[in-house]
Amino acid sequence: MYGGVVELMADYEDLRGENFSFPRLEYKPSEAAVKSIEVKADSARFYWQVHIASVKSREGGRRLACEVVESAINRIVFREELRFGPVVVAMDDGLERLGSMSNSYVFECAPATAEMGGTLNMRFVRSPELIREEVWRCMEEESSWRDDFYGFFRAAMQSSGPVEEFMHLYHILLIICCDEQLKVDALILEISPCTEKSSSPKRKGKEETIFTRLRNEFTHRREDVDILDVKRRMAEIVPDLRGIVRQAISKQSSQS
Repeated sequence: MYGGVVELMADYEDLRGENFSFPRLEYKPSEAAVKSIEVKADSARFYWQVHIASVKSREGGRRLACEVVESAINRIVFREELRFGPVVVAMDDGLERLGSMSNSYVFECAPATAEMGGTLNMRFVRSPELIREEVWRCMEEESSWRDDFYGFFRAAMQSSGPVEEFMHLYHILLIICCDEQLKVDALILEISPCTEKSSSPKRKGKEETIFTRLRNEFTHRREDVDILDVKRRMAEIVPDLRGIVRQAISKQSSQS
């Protein structure tokens, strides 16, 4: 049996332009084979140390560490406007036979400097300590079926462009609404009542939201539609759709 420490890291981008750095925190995941996880972030990268209690092989320890960190990232992405790169193993030489496990790792992270612009451009900047608290609450959430939706949401955030992200986010709504667009529009309007609507060319007397219209114009042939204009509009409103999908997933979770 093996135990010890696996170090992982991943680059990230904060879509709000915020410095998401925070000092070290430690938490206990639900996996019995993991004693604890330590995590910190600077302005460009997350760092994890996964303390493995007992696994059958080095490879098993590395795989388990990656799984629990990927699950953690899914939760963070769902709550924050972050886009992550791939998770890579920084060091796993700490995986030694039980009995000679190293516990000498120490994290240090200097507080981030918070800067604010002029009065016309002022915005709320969270302190590293506040970010740390929010990440800790995120990590303490018990694993459940909703982790699948967190994974779907993260996959959308990893899209190569706004059109791909738009289609991926809309697909999540279709999953929630059992592939019924009328239910998708009803859910969108429940969450965002002021969403733009227009007459549906396929359903007489019915309206469809701007999100459904753009999705259908992109995937189906419609007369007098400029596909470049469709893609431009998708890019403009994908942040709105992202917020709607986040609320839709939370709504599903709270009703389950």
